[in-house]
Amino acid sequence: MYNVLFVDDDKYFLEIIERKNVFKNINFVFALNAEEAINILNSKEIAVICSDLRMPETNGIDLLNHVKLNFPNIIRIVITHLKDINTLSVLIRKDEIYRYLQKPIMFEEEFYPAIKDAVHKYMIERTEDTQLSNLKKENNKLNESIFNDELKKLFVEYYNESQEIKEKVLEYLLLESPKVEEKNKILDVINQWDNSSNNLKRKVKIGIQHEKK
Repeated sequence: MYNVLFVDDDKYFLEIIERKNVFKNINFVFALNAEEAINILNSKEIAVICSDLRMPETNGIDLLNHVKLNFPNIIRIVITHLKDINTLSVLIRKDEIYRYLQKPIMFEEEFYPAIKDAVHKYMIERTEDTQLSNLKKENNKLNESIFNDELKKLFVEYYNESQEIKEKVLEYLLLESPKVEEKNKILDVINQWDNSSNNLKRKVKIGIQHEKK
C-alpha cells in the first residue's frame, strides 16, 4: 500500500478527493496546512505529495521545497487554481515538481492518470535506489576481500623473507663464532626483529578485522 498525501486548506476539497479514491493499493492521507503535512511526513512513508500553492502561513512552494530537501524520494505534485502556466512549467523544468493539476479537477482525464504515474515513478526510483545500495554493499565486500587477501599476502612475503635472513644470521653465529660482544648485539637485533614481526602481524590482523566491520 502506497500513501499519497494531499495538502490543502480547503477541507471540502479534501473530502471530495477522499470520496474519489478508486485505487486498491493507494491510500489517501490529508493535511489542512504545512505543519500537519510535515508531521505526517515524519511519521508515515509517503510516496507522493499533492499540495495547493496558496495556503495560510506556509505556502505550497515552501512546503514542497522542504519535501525536496528532506524527503527527496517523494514525488511532488501541485494542485492549484493558478492559471499562470509559465510559472508552473518553470517549476517542472527546475525539478521542483513532477507535474501540476489545475482546479477544478478532471478526475478521469487527469487526476487518476497523474496519481497512478506518480506512484509508479516512486516505485521505480525506490527499486533503483535499493538495487544501487545493494550493489554498493557487494562492491564494498569485494573490495574488503581483495584488500584483506593482498594484505595477508604481503605480510606472508615479508615474514618469510625475515625468517630467511634470521636463519642466515644464526648460521653465521654458529659457523663464524664471533666475539661475545658482537654475538650479543646480533642476538638483540634478532629479538627486535621478532618483536617487530609480531607487532606487524598483530596490526595486520586488527586492520583486517576493522575492514570487515
